[in-house]
Amino acid sequence: MALARRGLGALKTALPMLQLSHAELGELATGDTVEVPAPPPALATRTDGLRLVHGESDGIPGVVVDRFGDTVVAQSYVRGADALARFAAIAIARELALANVIMIPAHRRRRGTDDQPVRVLRGVHPDIGRFTEDGIEFAVDLAGGQKSGAYLDLRGLLEQIEKRIVARTLVASGGVQAEAARRLGISRSDLSYKLRRLGLRDEPRSNS
Repeated sequence: MALARRGLGALKTALPMLQLSHAELGELATGDTVEVPAPPPALATRTDGLRLVHGESDGIPGVVVDRFGDTVVAQSYVRGADALARFAAIAIARELALANVIMIPAHRRRRGTDDQPVRVLRGVHPDIGRFTEDGIEFAVDLAGGQKSGAYLDLRGLLEQIEKRIVARTLVASGGVQAEAARRLGISRSDLSYKLRRLGLRDEPRSNS
């Protein structure tokens, strides 16, 4: 019991510290001002191709909803979730003023055949969906592509891979960003943008 009381007392003492920011904790520990890197740009400010409903993670098991430009693609993984998928997709399209909504039912996904056509819930069913990310236009096959047309759910993994490649290239370049950009085959300004987007420091260095 005494040990439990001491633990509770320690928790009460630590609670105010848990509410401090990263910079405030650093100042408390070292007495120095800690510079906190600016967060990377929000995904929705960089692209109009993204996953809007992540199934169970968003409290709607068996349902995912993706956006490709002006088209919303809803998918269900079980028949009982079809109605939820339709409702979520239409609600999102209305909120974002998007023209097209299509639905890939669970039985079509499972069989992998075209005997059950994709349902058009709003607008039209474009065969090719287009979206822009970081100023680059992408086209995806909404008629016969994998999943909803692209592997949007792997974006986080791909960004981690990209972050590792950029970081290793910077190290191999001795921290000289102009050389790192050359090795990556991109411009210096593109590298600066990647560093900010990936949460890496962007500190220009001299080539000398």
